[in-house]
Amino acid sequence: MPTYRHTFSGRPEEVSRARHFTYHYLRHTPAVTDVCLMVSEVTTNAVSTPAQADPAGTSR
Repeated sequence: MPTYRHTFSGRPEEVSRARHFTYHYLRHTPAVTDVCLMVSEVTTNAVSTPAQADPAGTSR
């Protein structure tokens, strides 16, 4: 199974970009909706909790 990685900045607009990135690679799988929801939740938490972000302000 291939692995995909992308680094997003820690800005709120990146939540949508992370969700679209995920959808692009999983669009043909039955669980795409559930996985995109999880990515949205995790990314929102990462963006809204700056203490957990790295010094560059990125979320991985």
